[in-house]
Amino acid sequence: MDINLEEMKIIEDKLMDDVLYFALSDNYKDELERAKSTFSKMTENMDYSHQNKNFTSWLLWDYRLLNGKNFFQEYKNIKKSELRDVEIKLLDGIANANLSIYEIIKDSDMLKLRDVFLKESYIVNYDGKVISNGSKGLLIARIFNFDGNYLITKDCIFVDKLFKGLIEKNFYEKYEEYKQKYRIASLKKFIQSNSPLIYQFAHIVDELIRNQTENDNEKYKVWQSTYIVTNSNNVRENLLRDENIELSYEEDEIVYFRLYGNNKRKILCEIVLYKNKMELECNSDGDRYKAKKKIQSITGNFLKHVKDEVISIEDLL
Repeated sequence: MDINLEEMKIIEDKLMDDVLYFALSDNYKDELERAKSTFSKMTENMDYSHQNKNFTSWLLWDYRLLNGKNFFQEYKNIKKSELRDVEIKLLDGIANANLSIYEIIKDSDMLKLRDVFLKESYIVNYDGKVISNGSKGLLIARIFNFDGNYLITKDCIFVDKLFKGLIEKNFYEKYEEYKQKYRIASLKKFIQSNSPLIYQFAHIVDELIRNQTENDNEKYKVWQSTYIVTNSNNVRENLLRDENIELSYEEDEIVYFRLYGNNKRKILCEIVLYKNKMELECNSDGDRYKAKKKIQSITGNFLKHVKDEVISIEDLL
């Protein structure tokens, strides 16, 4: 379809506003009340309010009307005769946008993003104004396909990469709880069913940074241990054989693992294995003690401990 990115973003912005006003109209007053009630039950243990923009996002994308449609699909169905072909096609893409947390791998004219949880990668066309915080970090965003190109909706949230370990730890612990409750649940289904949880991570990060600013004793810290690796292949194989360690992903000869506690409901640490060194990243001194003990018991003489350190937001930002 012969339309450039700038023109498409203008159309997207207008459609987003139109669909929101459509959803908040008197025609859907009862649906809105039902949505508020549903959202309240979903987020009763989270620090949210209905005025929060996260509710608006959930309402438009994830809430299902009694006919099974979300509001983008409903808007297209009702207004189809008034819409241009490009608007209909764009609504189809936006309606099926995938919400997740993405790691920025490359930031240039084409943005490369990798889903932190599903490990899927996307080459994304984007307006440079969308991401103004720098090229290294995480994005809480929705990605959609339009005319064969992947695009980001404008309501994305930038998160510093230093919080990646904390986010993954909390996410997988919630996922394990979800699997226990529903017996079998795919990771993709869990994400689709729990979009408020994804947005909650932005709130957690904001609170951590605010606490660090207001109270010097309430810093976010990473308890890190560093090792020299004498044989990375043997270390890798030993880690893979342990039932409490899961491979997260591999990239450019760097391998990322998660180490769980014995009941697999808590992540003790993130493990980053390089060719010649390994790092453990934990969220408490107690977790680091347990993780070090576990790692040293399964890696034999292929590791040599170098140092332990505690890294704060001030050191990492």
